[in-house]
Amino acid sequence: SASVTQTDTATGQITVKWQPWPDSAGIAFGRLYTKGPGDTAFRVLKDSLSRQDSSYVQDSINTKTATHQYYLVTVDSCGFESDSAAIHRTIDLTFKVGQLLHDLSWTPYEGWPVKNYLVQRKQGGTYQTLDSLSANDTSLRKAPQPCNSTINYRIKAIDSNGHFSYSDTAANEALDTINPDRTTLTNVSVIRDSVVRIDFKGADSLDIFAYDVQRQRDSGRFTLAERVIFDRAGGTFTVFDTTNTRTGQLCYSVLTQDSC
Repeated sequence: SASVTQTDTATGQITVKWQPWPDSAGIAFGRLYTKGPGDTAFRVLKDSLSRQDSSYVQDSINTKTATHQYYLVTVDSCGFESDSAAIHRTIDLTFKVGQLLHDLSWTPYEGWPVKNYLVQRKQGGTYQTLDSLSANDTSLRKAPQPCNSTINYRIKAIDSNGHFSYSDTAANEALDTINPDRTTLTNVSVIRDSVVRIDFKGADSLDIFAYDVQRQRDSGRFTLAERVIFDRAGGTFTVFDTTNTRTGQLCYSVLTQDSC
C-alpha cells in the first residue's frame, strides 16, 4: 500500500509498505519505482532493498495537491527483475466549502480492490470515522457544518484483507453569508412583582447558535436578560426574567444568533 503520512506541498511524506521475502533465497534484493508529478516515466526510487525490508518512506515531496505512483520488483542474483507488482497510486483529497457546507471529493485508490472509503475527521487530536462509503463513492457533502471552526478531514481506503491507505489531510472552514431567520415573540406577561414571562417561537434555520432575550427599561438601552441555547428548529420557548416590575416600562425583543 501507499499512504500519505505527512501533508505538505514541499515536505510531504508517503510510506510504501509491502510483504517482505525473508526466506526467498532466489531474491537478491528489491527495487522500488515511483512516478510523481512532473515525471514522464517511472524511475528508481530505492534500490537494493533487503529481503527483510517491508516499507520505505519517501519525503520532501508534494502530497497536498498531487498523487504519486509506486511499484515494486524483486531482482535475482543475476540482475534480472521479476514482473512488476501492481501499481499503487495515493489518494488526493479536495475539500471545498459553501453555505454551512463541507464538500469533499477524492481520487480513487489504485493498487488493490477497495472495499470501503472511510471519511475521517479530526476530533480531540485524533481522526475519527464519520462515514463509511462504498468503493464507487469518491465524494461526500455534509451540511449544516459550523462556520466558526476549522475542520480537518482525511480519507482511509480499506480492502478485504486488512490493507489500508490514507489520503492527504485537508482543512477548511464553512461559510455563512445568509442571516438567520427571525423569531416570533408571542407573549410577554408580568406574572409576579419581580418576574416577567416571555414566550416566543424559534426560527426554522439550522445554523442558529442561540436566542438572546433582551430587555429595555423605559427608553434606555436593550441589555441581555437571558440567552437560550438553540436545540431544535422552530421550537417554542419560555423564559422567566427576574427584574423590577413595579416601576418603569419594560420592553422585550428576541434576537437570533447564528453559529458565526
